[in-house]
Amino acid sequence: MQSNYKFAILGALLTGVAAVDIQYCHGGATEGVCEDITFATSATTCYAVNAAIGTIDTVIGLTAGVEYSVFTDVECTGDASDVFGVGTTTLVAPFLDNVLSISAGIPVVPSPWTPLDCFTDFAGSRTLAAATLFDPAMTIEMCQAFCDTGGFGFAGVEFASECYCDYSIQFPAVAADPTSCNVPCGGNANETCGGASFINLFTNGNPLPITPATVVGPNATQWTSNGCFTDNSIGVRTLPLHLEPATGTVTPQTCVDTCAAAGQTIAGVEFGLECWCGTALNVNATSVADVECGTACTADPTFFCGDNNRLNVYTLDVEV
Repeated sequence: MQSNYKFAILGALLTGVAAVDIQYCHGGATEGVCEDITFATSATTCYAVNAAIGTIDTVIGLTAGVEYSVFTDVECTGDASDVFGVGTTTLVAPFLDNVLSISAGIPVVPSPWTPLDCFTDFAGSRTLAAATLFDPAMTIEMCQAFCDTGGFGFAGVEFASECYCDYSIQFPAVAADPTSCNVPCGGNANETCGGASFINLFTNGNPLPITPATVVGPNATQWTSNGCFTDNSIGVRTLPLHLEPATGTVTPQTCVDTCAAAGQTIAGVEFGLECWCGTALNVNATSVADVECGTACTADPTFFCGDNNRLNVYTLDVEV
C-alpha cells in the first residue's frame, strides 16, 4: 500500500555523480519499510535510526531545506552498518524523526575526459602544477570535476587521495609502465588513483596554451619568439631587469610592452607571472626544448609563460 511520508534534505556534497537515491526508513533497518525516491538506480541499502550520513551541502536534483513527499514503498534489505555506518548523529528537522540516507548514483564525467594512462610525478617537479586538491575520499570523477571547474585541460589522480590540474603536462614528466599506477582511489576502490610518484592522467581536450611566434609592440614594432631559455644559471639572471607591467598582469604582450617602454630590446616571461627585460642574454643562458617552458600565464592561460627558471624569450626585430 502506498504511504505518504515527508522528509527534508539537509543537503549532501556529491561530486561527479549523475543522480542519487534518497531513502527514508522506519520500523527498523532489517524488518521495516523504506520510503524511497530514486534519482539513479533502485535503492539497495537502508539505514537505521541515528545513522551518520556525513557532511552535507547540496544534492543533485534536490534543494536543501525543502520538504519532499515520498510514495514508493520498498523493503529494507540493507545493513545498518553499511557505507556510512551507525553513529550517534540524529538528523534534526521538524518533520524528520528517522533516517535520511543518500547513496551515490552512476558516476558521470563532467566533460569528455579521456585517460592518458600512467605518468611519472615528483614532489619537486609536479606533472600537473596549477591546482591541487587533497581528499581521503578521492575518486577520478571528483578530481575531474574539480579540474573542470577551474577550466583546466588536464587532471590527474595520485596515491589514493591526491588530485592535480593544469593547462598542460609539465616537463620532465614521461609516460610510465601502467602497472606503476596501482593504488586504489580512497573514495572508490574499483578505480585506480596513481601510485607513489606516479599519476593517472586525463585530458578533456581543451586547447593547449600557445607561444605566439610574434608579438606586436609599441609603435607597431615586431618582437619575435626565440624559444625557451634557462634562467638563474649559477645564480645569474638571463635578463637583468625584473619589471612589473602597468596592468599588473603578465602575458607575452604586457611583458613586451613593459620592456619596450623601459628601452629594452629583449623580453622574457617566466613561471607564469614574471616579466624580465634586457638588451642581451647572459652568456650562461642556454636554449632548451620548448616543452620546458610549459607553465601557462596566470593572467591568461591561453599563452605559455616559461616555467621555474625557464624563460620564453622575445626579441625586438631590427629594422633594415
